[in-house]
Amino acid sequence: MSRIQKDIMRRLMDPDPAVCNASLVTACRLCQVHEPARVEIQNAVNELVRKTWTKNYDRRQRSILVHLLTTLRVLGLIDLTLLDEVIRRAARRKDYVLLRSAFLCFPPLQTQATLSVPGTVSPISHVRFLLTSREPNQQYLFLTCLECLDPKSWAGTTPDVPAVLEQWEVEHIMGFLDSPDSILRKKTAKILNNVDPNIVSTYYSNALQNLPNVLPVDAKSEHARRLLEVLEIQAETDGERYARDVLALLGQNDPDGHIFEDAIDMVLTYIRQSPDESRREISTHLLDSLLEVKRSTRADVDGDNGCSCL
Repeated sequence: MSRIQKDIMRRLMDPDPAVCNASLVTACRLCQVHEPARVEIQNAVNELVRKTWTKNYDRRQRSILVHLLTTLRVLGLIDLTLLDEVIRRAARRKDYVLLRSAFLCFPPLQTQATLSVPGTVSPISHVRFLLTSREPNQQYLFLTCLECLDPKSWAGTTPDVPAVLEQWEVEHIMGFLDSPDSILRKKTAKILNNVDPNIVSTYYSNALQNLPNVLPVDAKSEHARRLLEVLEIQAETDGERYARDVLALLGQNDPDGHIFEDAIDMVLTYIRQSPDESRREISTHLLDSLLEVKRSTRADVDGDNGCSCL
């Protein structure tokens, strides 16, 4: 392994971008199978970022930077001061590919509290212009950037860190919950749930309560699909909660018992993609509910037969 590691380290510095990119892929794989190599390769890739980075980067340098940042997403450990500079410059040049790659380099949310850079403004300040764009792709990019950051660093949820976004900007984000684009809706719900689960719970309750009494079946089906998206975010890996809330939603959304095929497909897809434990919890709760309905129906029939005999 040590010989392979030395070869990779040498190839990382190769002036040929194709060789360098291939070495980055190999370096990631090596770290997965040989953990002792991680620290040296992390340091080497960080050094490559520093050497490659320039505010007036050209197309070739940009391509290498994107590959380097993608590698650091896997390896971890990034120079946050340099990362902030990359974000600032990429935002100014409206280089959305590099911008996204840089934001995705931030470490997992639970570790960010100890990795803030003193004296720097929040990275989200550099991309605020994307929020008001009418282009769905730019709106999605803004939400992607926001999702990469610990809410404590921008949402004003802790007394020692002020809110980065103004009230109208927060309201604009909330508006994405009603976007015609399901991808924007789900990403927004996930972000707001990370900020405070009560925000999403309140939205869900209001949407459920404010459903008009008279709606076409297609409109009810669309309403059910949108609320199912919220339930998926709220439940996370709690299968029993998801099953319970789904049954309540479908029953309340249409008391007449219409079957919404699109909504059922969503539920089945969610179950299929859930972890094993969640699948078991969902299946158990749904089967228990069906058995309870069956027992209740049988009791009603027996009671009717008894009355007929009398």
